Amino acid sequence: MIRNFLQKVTRKSEKVEKKSFELLSKENREVKRLSFEQNEDESIVMDFLNHMDREYDSSPVGRKQQGDAFEQFLAAVFRLANYQVEITKKSYVQEKQVYTGDNNVDLILNKDGERIAVQAKHYRLNTKKPNLITKDFVNKYSGISDKNWTNKLFITTSLFNPHVYLEIEKNEKAQNIEWYDRYGLLQLLNTLIPETMEKHIFLNSLPEQVVKCPDCESGFIVQKWNSQKHSYFKGCTMFPECSHTES
Repeated sequence: MIRNFLQKVTRKSEKVEKKSFELLSKENREVKRLSFEQNEDESIVMDFLNHMDREYDSSPVGRKQQGDAFEQFLAAVFRLANYQVEITKKSYVQEKQVYTGDNNVDLILNKDGERIAVQAKHYRLNTKKPNLITKDFVNKYSGISDKNWTNKLFITTSLFNPHVYLEIEKNEKAQNIEWYDRYGLLQLLNTLIPETMEKHIFLNSLPEQVVKCPDCESGFIVQKWNSQKHSYFKGCTMFPECSHTES
């Protein structure tokens, strides 16, 4: 159960974190120093976090879409953390035979000599009967092969049943895997991609009517008062550096 992967990443970022707490000068606390422009992977991550319990069709197609969305999300997370990411094929043709299954490995991560296997399970918690992770999952996924992996991760958007912890304690194979439920996943995100998570938390703290400025990508559009015209208008918080206005 000891999350060596998370601890290792945390140790690597300790110096950066300590330094960030020391940066208390005004200029390092100003929003204008930040850019809220998002690259493709950040957009994938933020969209998933905003709709983690999105409803999918209960058909096989819907279940596949749900699983694919979580895999794409994790792939984006690890790419932002500078990992090379491969999403495994769920079916393939070899010598005219069709093979299905991914051997319980959804993603393969490579970085600095590390080769990590990831099993991803995406379950909603806003259903009438949410799928919790039970000891059956532990027994099933403990069988992930040890072939050349430096680490193995099980990551889910669901929560662990208490029996999961008991099963891991007595299952030696399970102890070779690091198990992350929804809470553990968020801890992992805060460690792997802290800047993206800061953007996510800040943007989600804003009222719906406060949106990013389309011109400068650093300011936000808020309602202002024109004392000369005695009327309200919408303008960028970065004025006078940004003169964007809206009626």
